[in-house]
Formats: sequence, structure tokens, C-alpha cells
Amino acid sequence: MRKLYIIFFLIPSITCHLYAQERCATEKFDSIRRRSNPRTETRDQFELWMKANIQKHSNTTLRTQATMVIPVVVHIIHNGQDVGSGFNIPDAQVNSQIKVLNNDFQRLNTDANQTPTVFTSVAGSMDVQFVLAKQDSQGN
Repeated sequence: MRKLYIIFFLIPSITCHLYAQERCATEKFDSIRRRSNPRTETRDQFELWMKANIQKHSNTTLRTQATMVIPVVVHIIHNGQDVGSGFNIPDAQVNSQIKVLNNDFQRLNTDANQTPTVFTSVAGSMDVQFVLAKQDSQGN
């Protein structure tokens, strides 16, 4: 019985492991690239270049972009009820949800102070504003 266990369970698991795919070939490709062209940058040179670019582009005084306005279309699925009854929610509820969405993206929501400390250094407001669309993509 023990031999059957080894044959039916152990051997297939070994062969499956042998044919497993490599998850990421970045390191392998990078080493091949460096061998074929030794004058390319080293990892440390790349990290220094990346750090300099991050510092250069993180300066907020360079920012001149205006707030991006994103038109939103809300589809309410209902059974023909009047507005505000049944599943046909009132316009005030749609407007309220747009306001909540804007507060969340601008980090003005009431629970913004509950951001985990690991994320507080990168938490911030986005320059986007959601508004109800006045025109659909067909021009209606």
C-alpha cells in the first residue's frame, strides 16, 4: 500500500514541480542584457537616476494643472415607478452620492483621520471633480 501511495501521489507532484513556470524573468533577462552589453547602467546607477527623477517631479511648485472635471452618467434601474418611489431613487440621492465621491477623492470625507499610519505619507487629495453629465457620448 505504501508503494502505491508513493507511485500515485509523490511522483506526479515531483513532475509537476519540474514543469512549473518561472514567475518572472526580469532578473534573468537583466543578467543576459548586461552580459551582452556590459556598458549599460548598473542597478545602482538606475536607482540613483530614478531617485533624482522622483525628487524632480515631486516638487509641487511645478504643478500648474487645473482640476480635471469628470462627467458621470448614472443609470437607475427600476420598474417604471415615479421618481423617488420604489427602486427609482430621488435625484437628491444621486446628487448626494456624487458629493460623497468628490469628498472621498479630495480627502474631505469624515473618516479621513482613520487612514492607517503606513499610508498617511502618501494620502492626499486628487485634483478631480465628478459632476453629473449634461450630454451623453452620442451628443444627446
